[in-house]
Amino acid sequence: MPTSADPASAKPTQPLELEYLFGVSCQLANPVHCIPGSDEDPARPPSVLFCASNNVVLKHAVAGMDQVHFQGHSHAITALCVSRDRKWAVSADTGPESLLLVWEIATGMPIKTIFGPHNGHGAVVVDMSVDAKYVVSIGGAPGAQTICVWEWTTLAQDPVFSMPIPSADPQLSVKFSRFESSQIVSNGTSTIFFWDWTNADAPFAEGHDPPLKSPLTMALYLNATKVVAGMRAGDVPLWQRTKEGGWSQLKTFHHIHNSCINVLLPLDKEGLIATGADDGFVRVFDHSFRLVTFFEKLKSGPISGLSAGFPTGLLPTLPSLVVTTTHGRALHVVRASGKTTIAQPVVEFPPQPVTCLATTPASKLAIGARSGNVLLWNWTTRTVDARRDLPDSVTTVTALGERVLVGTDRGWLRVLGENLEDMADPAAVASAAVTHIAAHGAWVACADGKAAVTVVHVDGDPVRVVRVGRIQAHSQPVVGVWFHEARAGDAAGIDGDLRLFSLARDRVLVEYAITDGAVAVVSSRRIEQTGIPTAVCAVSARQLVLATDQWRLKTVNADTFVCRDTVLAALFAPTPICWMQSVVQGKREYIVYATQDKLVGMLAWPYDGNPHCSMALVAHPDKITASAVSPDGQYLFTAGNDDGAVKTWRIRASVLDAHSVLGGTGMAPFRYLINPTHDPAITTHLEDLFYYAQLREQGEADPNVTLRLRETVALDQVPSLVRALGYYPSERDVELMLNQLSLKALEAGLPDRVTLDEVIKIFLNFRDAIPLTADDVRNAIARAKQGTMGDVRAFLQMYGEPMPGDELDKVVHLLEELNVDDDESEGGDRRGGLAQ
Repeated sequence: MPTSADPASAKPTQPLELEYLFGVSCQLANPVHCIPGSDEDPARPPSVLFCASNNVVLKHAVAGMDQVHFQGHSHAITALCVSRDRKWAVSADTGPESLLLVWEIATGMPIKTIFGPHNGHGAVVVDMSVDAKYVVSIGGAPGAQTICVWEWTTLAQDPVFSMPIPSADPQLSVKFSRFESSQIVSNGTSTIFFWDWTNADAPFAEGHDPPLKSPLTMALYLNATKVVAGMRAGDVPLWQRTKEGGWSQLKTFHHIHNSCINVLLPLDKEGLIATGADDGFVRVFDHSFRLVTFFEKLKSGPISGLSAGFPTGLLPTLPSLVVTTTHGRALHVVRASGKTTIAQPVVEFPPQPVTCLATTPASKLAIGARSGNVLLWNWTTRTVDARRDLPDSVTTVTALGERVLVGTDRGWLRVLGENLEDMADPAAVASAAVTHIAAHGAWVACADGKAAVTVVHVDGDPVRVVRVGRIQAHSQPVVGVWFHEARAGDAAGIDGDLRLFSLARDRVLVEYAITDGAVAVVSSRRIEQTGIPTAVCAVSARQLVLATDQWRLKTVNADTFVCRDTVLAALFAPTPICWMQSVVQGKREYIVYATQDKLVGMLAWPYDGNPHCSMALVAHPDKITASAVSPDGQYLFTAGNDDGAVKTWRIRASVLDAHSVLGGTGMAPFRYLINPTHDPAITTHLEDLFYYAQLREQGEADPNVTLRLRETVALDQVPSLVRALGYYPSERDVELMLNQLSLKALEAGLPDRVTLDEVIKIFLNFRDAIPLTADDVRNAIARAKQGTMGDVRAFLQMYGEPMPGDELDKVVHLLEELNVDDDESEGGDRRGGLAQ
């Protein structure tokens, strides 16, 4: 459905709303199409562009940089075409739940939706007939593609023509003839097929596997009897229809470009054809491939798309062109007079693929790419303020005031100014890629791919970058590095002291001391037992939030690192949180986050595990590579993996608050989690367990003791209660949950006792996000039995929790006796196989 980029166009309904897409899918053939108005001056850029960006189709107004989003695809768009009259458009994707959509461009409404085309595999290329009545698509499983023709103006969901591609060569392009809708041409890298689908009794498909010196890229009808194709070598082979109705290769026009021809565009029925290639040149030829005109001073990178506007009047058959390049530019190109070329930038896009994002106080988004390109994009004016190419791949960016710190894959740190000019010579801070940068005043800390942390001092006029020291204190990749300024009363430092910390996947948190001439490790502490840290962020009240691969969020004191709270979060995500940052709106704090796969979300902070206080949505069809938040907390920016788009999301925390109220207050959401069917028997069972814990606490063995039922139970009964509910914590987890409950009681001035509601919350937040199954236990036992029991004993002694020797002997003996092949132990005692 269409959504407008104008925030005032509709009332907000989601806590995170897509507001703007910066970028197009330049890897597509012809990703941008111009939609000229009937009264527009052909010499001026078109007012509207229609393009594919990630999994969204955009109607982009050039003048105001406004957008209308055509949303419906859950995967990256693989093909986009528009009708000759610019009234209709077709988009397609591939993968599970793939779609083929026909859009009305004026209204943005999906007029026709075809679910799961090509047996659910989706389409890779599409085209629309000259009369806009038919759509042709090619798709299917690898090596088993089919071609389908759809009469989209009817209610039918089945194609009017379908036929397997008689070749394992994947088809890269498909085009209707502009002269006969019954004629279609498609090609792969080494094959070309000519189709006539109107004869239902004997549909014609003639394939050619010509002995060409270079792979084909795309083919189209030059006229009713001739077909041309582009080649990677810059040649153009020509096929002609024979008198018998077949096709034969007539000739090859050599080296019309000196590089790969990416796009061919017919300009009129008289035979002009425009070509765009990797050399960055656009050339226009007649029927005989005699050069008519050319545009060779664009200097914007390899050409990936061409779209025709209206004739300019100087050459009645030569329209203006919108040229798209792989370097992220769309140009309006027109031949003004004689050999004068006017090339006006229409819009710029981010480089691909985007690897990192960072925001500056001046409402600019710093974008880094694997290609070495860095740009500053102003999200208020939606324009590119500065752009620069670096010799190395950019791996991370961070703002230092108005300056931009750039880390590269070769371990260099660059300090760039407001216009991305060098403020100092590049500094070598590592022998591996720089993965994280933290800045505080003149101090900068860099983590690299070898799990080391380097500290540099950036100051002076002119700016000097002085390396202070480098330490490798981790054995696994670093997930976060940050500075922390001590305040008066902190046990770990005096007011104003600057502390540096790093956290890595080895579960170790390291504190460093920064002196004038060196960096030293002050302390190193293991903060997790089994979970692997995946992200860290600072929140108010001088606290840190740590995310782990077990879908847990742990709140720790930023000064003493005492764990204050543990909750499960983002359980609906298939992968754990990999990035998060706090934002403040109104009088409340929130955390926005991204997972390792597709999702971004937000939760209200402090978060107690209530699922209605959190949300998530699919932001990109593939992995999210970078995220950032604006300094005012109003916008979230995300970039996907190779999808060519940076998305701007408006953060509306008030909507999340409204959703949380609708989801229920108090204990209602938690009781639903533990008893979703509202079964009275489950509620009674919970109460019985709680009362039994009171009996144990008060002494169930003495019949002379008068027992009283209370609303609370002692803390030492909590481990038994959560075990009775089905969660078996380790001794470390028991210690952690009791410490957290005791700390909360101490701060509230209450005794060390808990209610049934608190027990339910503890169980829900400490339980396993993915419960263990019997197969998991069987596999673990089978793996243990692959070695000797001596190996198992040594492993438990080294990595397991401390236990008495006799208990360890009992565990090892039990493992040795268990049989994972059937449900009976060797003694014949029925134990359910793994009940012990």
